[in-house]
Amino acid sequence: MSMPLRIEELARPEPVVELRISRARRRRGPDRAGRAVLICALLALGWVVFAVGSARGSAGDSTAPLAIAPFSPGSGTLALNGLHVERRLGFVSVAGSVRNRAAHPIPRVTAVVELLDASDRVVQTDSALVAFDPLPAGEAAPFKVECSDAKEAVKLRVRFQELGGALLN
Repeated sequence: MSMPLRIEELARPEPVVELRISRARRRRGPDRAGRAVLICALLALGWVVFAVGSARGSAGDSTAPLAIAPFSPGSGTLALNGLHVERRLGFVSVAGSVRNRAAHPIPRVTAVVELLDASDRVVQTDSALVAFDPLPAGEAAPFKVECSDAKEAVKLRVRFQELGGALLN
């Protein structure tokens, strides 16, 4: 039987392999607090620019409600059922419904909105077809007309006509 010549051989520890995982260091810009301050400052600047632009863009807008001018007599085959007018952000939106009082259907009915000044002169006009074509006898159809606002407008008038034809109300 053989014996080791040195005791050191018995007591010597196993070599330890050391693994080092290197992490690639990212290059960092401003620290988190600096980034948060920068983001807040940019958001605040954006809100200020938006508020100033909105105020400047709506400074000429008139928010006074528009009066409804009396309707011209016409043939009286159509009657206005309801009307909702909204004046906002430089536009006038007019929605409502119209009823056919005639005994026959009427094709291509157009709603015409006229914005009038204090002297009853037309300052803006726009039109749109009603929802049903033809408009059946005795039935109602919705309509919606949007037009750009005129600051001198104080009234509006709604008329109905055949597309490019005669007045119907």
